[in-house]
Amino acid sequence: MISLSDIQDAVGAILEADADVTAALGSHNARILGGPDPAAVFPYLTIGEDSASDASVQFLEAKSVRLFIHVWTKEDGFASCKDIGAAVISALETEDGFDLPAGLRCVLCYPENERYIRDVINGIRHGVIEMTTEIEATD
Repeated sequence: MISLSDIQDAVGAILEADADVTAALGSHNARILGGPDPAAVFPYLTIGEDSASDASVQFLEAKSVRLFIHVWTKEDGFASCKDIGAAVISALETEDGFDLPAGLRCVLCYPENERYIRDVINGIRHGVIEMTTEIEATD
């Protein structure tokens, strides 16, 4: 069974292990969270919203999953927010696929959309990266 929670955890682990992502986020520990946290040290990422549709064929269980990864920074401009977004895309984008835990394989992952917005009152910059993935069960 393909679990969206397993996919979220696996994507978080991939981003935490990526040298470019961790360099862009800085050296603090709480970098990748399940949801926005105003008390968190900036910058950080959140993963959690997603949507999925069944892509199974005959004996192959599969899902097409749209993941939303959020970048949160506190800065005057967007340079840092966009640099972190680029590192996230680079870490996940693949045509060759990659293995995920729990008997899953991501066979395709590409950015569908990215947008960067500002909260002028709180000085927060917010990037939203929408990744489309194709996930297959390997067991």
